[in-house]
Amino acid sequence: MILSLRALITEELIERYFEQQRPPDYVQILRWDPFRYAEQSNSVGRAPLVRNFLCPDGRRDSVTLEPEIHVLPIAQLACPTLAIDRLGLSEDDALWLGNAAGVHDNVGCFYFEPKEPFKINNVPQSISRNAVIVWKHRELFITIEGVRQYLDHWMQELGIPSDKLQIDFEGPSYGVQFSCSQIEGQFFPYDDDVATHLVSFFGLGGSGLLDNLDLDATSQNNCGVFSDGIHIDLTEPVSTIGNVFTPADSREFTRTVFLSHSHSDKRFVRNLAKALREKGIGVWVDDAEIRVGESLIEKLRSAIDNVDYVVAVLSEASIKSEWVKRELDIAMNHEIESKRMKVLPLLKDDCDLPGFLKGKLYADFRKPHRRKIALVKLYQSIIEPDTT
Repeated sequence: MILSLRALITEELIERYFEQQRPPDYVQILRWDPFRYAEQSNSVGRAPLVRNFLCPDGRRDSVTLEPEIHVLPIAQLACPTLAIDRLGLSEDDALWLGNAAGVHDNVGCFYFEPKEPFKINNVPQSISRNAVIVWKHRELFITIEGVRQYLDHWMQELGIPSDKLQIDFEGPSYGVQFSCSQIEGQFFPYDDDVATHLVSFFGLGGSGLLDNLDLDATSQNNCGVFSDGIHIDLTEPVSTIGNVFTPADSREFTRTVFLSHSHSDKRFVRNLAKALREKGIGVWVDDAEIRVGESLIEKLRSAIDNVDYVVAVLSEASIKSEWVKRELDIAMNHEIESKRMKVLPLLKDDCDLPGFLKGKLYADFRKPHRRKIALVKLYQSIIEPDTT
């Protein structure tokens, strides 16, 4: 099972479906009893749904809906474009539950799943090159955008409109949950079949990566499903895998940045520079690059002109630094003249942002335990083409 799906069915929808399944004409119905879901557990989630009615002669009878026959047509009533020929019923889970825990009141859940995964060779070639990243040669990272592309393709295959697709990343020990058009679902990227299909979706099925996924280790280490995407450990270091953008071992960087900072933040900046270089980003740090005797302002201006971005490391010390102000003035002038984003603010400490940086989104490095996620966001801002 790759995806687990469920349709959210209101009582009114069930009543409408019962009307379509009414008894033969010779059975006259005086009045339907109100339909109500019975409380059900997984063990009885396959019991038929029964609705009683009163006959004119006072006799009571009922219409019975067996889940094996009616689950998918009822689900299609909730989502008319649902491709029920592509779907089947779960062998192990309940087929329907009334008022299940965690679901809206007066809404039932009708469970089903795809009969088989979609064919990878049908995947369009427009997959983002930044959707999958290898971190430090030892970790596969699938971004939120990558997960969205994967689920978008699933929704297209199953006839589910995905224009209002919402995705929830619950935490390291939970799967990826999603909802759209009265259909909800989830998948667990650490299941062997799911991981194989997910990685193959991005064109990496023949790269040797599939044998290198450490699916057992993810629950003990720092990997899992986080708010920024899916992290999967690799059993062996990798350098180049298919079309994945991997950390460069050479100096041929695809993006370059200038780190504008105060000398007081030197230790933080050196660690940041190392992390970015390991991810294939060229980093220009003034004390490493400016040699004694060179014109500092000319060298500085040349450096800022020739990098893709200036990362402004903002702290109590840097906002008071005249040298940092000079660097950012040059960068902001470049941004205005070129009409494209040049400065990426990075908040290291709680401090007052300079007026010309207010309104810009910033990478928040203030909390040490959030810096891994902040680094991912900063990295994505650097490698994704600017469209402003």
